[in-house]
Amino acid sequence: MQDKQKAAALANGLAPFKSRADIEEQYSRLHRKNRLVKIESNQQYVVRELTYSSPYVVPKVEELLEDIADSFQEKTQSKAKFIVTSVLRTEEDVEKLRGVNGNASTASCHCNATTIDISYVRFEEDKTRPRSTYELRIALAKVLHDLRKAGRCYVKIERKQYCYHITVR
Repeated sequence: MQDKQKAAALANGLAPFKSRADIEEQYSRLHRKNRLVKIESNQQYVVRELTYSSPYVVPKVEELLEDIADSFQEKTQSKAKFIVTSVLRTEEDVEKLRGVNGNASTASCHCNATTIDISYVRFEEDKTRPRSTYELRIALAKVLHDLRKAGRCYVKIERKQYCYHITVR
């Protein structure tokens, strides 16, 4: 799966950034060219405070994320939100992360702005239409399964980090 995800990341993404300052320096130009967008928490999902990544993706990932969110809320019949836990990693981010996460790789698809991680154990629930974590987890799994089958993304389960590693195709 890693080989397929990396091939998709290289085909759909950007060259890796050295640092967060590098992202900020290039963001305006890349955004104007519709090559990089910033994602933020909204009514459908939460982008948690990111320690080892920055909230930027190629537009194709933003589209996929919106489709995941729409389908997730439709399946749960609620306004529950899933949580995005990792997005674009710079070379500096990867170096720092390697000290605490053995899965971190310098060849990570996160470095190409094509990959996000979504937690499968933590959600922001809808207080008016509560669902169990189990129900939310199953709904998210079904949504990702359907999008994977439709050829929209690759999905890998990361057991130690309790997340889905999702790369746009």
